Amino acid sequence: MLLSSFLDFDSKYFLEIGNFGISWYAFCILTGVILAVVMGVKEGKKFGINPTLITDGVLICVPLSILGARLYYVIFEWEQFYVEGDFGATFRHIIGLTDNGFQLAGLSITGGVIDTGTYQLEVANLPEGFTAKIVASDFEEIVNKAGKIANGFFIRNPELQIDFRKNAIILNKTPIHTAKTNHLKYLNKFGSEQIQNLINDSQLWMAEQTAKLHSQLNAQLWLVGYSELKEKKIFTAYRNELKETYLSLENKNSWDNVFVFQHFSMNRFSIDLNNFQKQNQSLSLQEAIKAIGILHKNEIFM
Repeated sequence: MLLSSFLDFDSKYFLEIGNFGISWYAFCILTGVILAVVMGVKEGKKFGINPTLITDGVLICVPLSILGARLYYVIFEWEQFYVEGDFGATFRHIIGLTDNGFQLAGLSITGGVIDTGTYQLEVANLPEGFTAKIVASDFEEIVNKAGKIANGFFIRNPELQIDFRKNAIILNKTPIHTAKTNHLKYLNKFGSEQIQNLINDSQLWMAEQTAKLHSQLNAQLWLVGYSELKEKKIFTAYRNELKETYLSLENKNSWDNVFVFQHFSMNRFSIDLNNFQKQNQSLSLQEAIKAIGILHKNEIFM
């Protein structure tokens, strides 16, 4: 299955033992704590401070800070963790237990985004106070928000025979990834002509490559993010180029395996599907998914 929504990057770990991994940002945080304790004990002696007070304080403060940061992350990003009807899966997501071991975001508010450097793009037209950074992140960070919800959906429905972590090729509609689609729309509206052209041209390229890749695979293409594919929306250029490319390919049948859905974020995919199933109770889950995918496809492309 192809899922055109995100871009996959390889994870980078300082240490990996089986399913257990320590990322570089976690290693840096741990190193900082150790150095702070060493320096605190050393400097504390000059002022007659008992070293035990410092070490005891660290043993209390560090675990509480980790729990506090994680609690903040869970509360304000609840849609990433909640799996409807499955308390066990929800709890595993909260504590960071995945198929790849423990992976906790929220130890810092940035969640471990890796800065790849500065690119010279003209941003003079952006409003004062707006800042932008070009970053790269691993699969878990980019797919985290909607990906956990999607993964939970396929876990709850094994009859679909899709392992989201193993059987999905995940592509973005543009390589320019922002935390929220509204941020990308903001850049497109207020950015310079260079930025606007970059957003548009990257969509055209991704649409063409997605169609060509799909035509070589025996798979379905799920376009998620229904609303932004409509006319005069941020991904209209992607939508138009995608269909034109499919119609120009020798393998015309691949277009029949393209389906359009609501986004997985905020459980919109599941809510939309559940409402459709209530109105079409005679359909199986597979039939309902295919039917609603075709329905939205016709609404978007026809």
